[in-house]
Amino acid sequence: YGEAVALSYSVTAKNLAITIAIAMVTWGGLAVLVPAFDPVTQVPVMLVFLYLSKKLNPFFP
Repeated sequence: YGEAVALSYSVTAKNLAITIAIAMVTWGGLAVLVPAFDPVTQVPVMLVFLYLSKKLNPFFP
């Protein structure tokens, strides 16, 4: 379980960056604002994920 959480945590962070890059290339313009707000949203979301993973640990032996 611990290895799966670590893997999903790192993959989620990496995929978010790829998604932002695709949005910037596709739409340009205002999509440039997305990376500016990325750290503001990504860190709290990842912390919530980490908190929930500790709570869900007993359900996945």
